[in-house]
Amino acid sequence: MMAQHPEHKVYYWDQRLCPGREPGSFVALFWTHDLVHKTDLPVHIRVGRIDDPNLAKEPPRQTSIPGQIAAPLLLDDGRLAAFVVDRNRPGTMKLWRSPDGGTTWPADDCLTVHNHDEQARLTQGTEGIDFNQYWEDMAKWSFGHPAIRQYDERRVLLTYYAGTSGCLSIHAAVVRVD
Repeated sequence: MMAQHPEHKVYYWDQRLCPGREPGSFVALFWTHDLVHKTDLPVHIRVGRIDDPNLAKEPPRQTSIPGQIAAPLLLDDGRLAAFVVDRNRPGTMKLWRSPDGGTTWPADDCLTVHNHDEQARLTQGTEGIDFNQYWEDMAKWSFGHPAIRQYDERRVLLTYYAGTSGCLSIHAAVVRVD
C-alpha cells in the first residue's frame, strides 16, 4: 500500500508515479479528498522507496497545488514537474514546477496549459459533496487525465483529453521548462 490515512478520514486516490533518481525510488502525487469535510484537499506528495516496509505508516504530505489528478515528472535538472487537473471554477490543466523536489511549488512558476469551459453541472469546488452525485459527475467530466514525459533536454510533452461531453479529443502540448 502506497498511502493510507491513519484514521481513514482522508482518501488518497488516483496516484500517479514517476521514478526517482536512485533505483527503487519514486515520487507519487495523489488526488486527496477529506471525507469528514466532504471536500477535495490540495494535491499530496510522497517521495520514497519501493522497498520501504514503513511506506504507508505516515500519510503523504500536502502541497500547495489545488486540483485532483496530478502527473509527476522528475526533470533532468533535478526539478520536479506536475501536470495537474483542477476542476474548480474555472477548470484548468496546469503545469507546476518545484525547484526543491516537491517541498515548494511557487505559484508564479505555474503555467496554465488549458482553460476549460465545463458545460456539465458539477459538484466540484463545493463543500458538503454528496458522494452519489460526485460519482455521477465523474462520468460528465470533459477534460483531464494528465500525462507528462520528457521530450528533450529543454521541453516536456503534455497530453490530456478535453472537449464537450459529445465530442472529446486528445490534446498535446510541448512546453519549454528551462
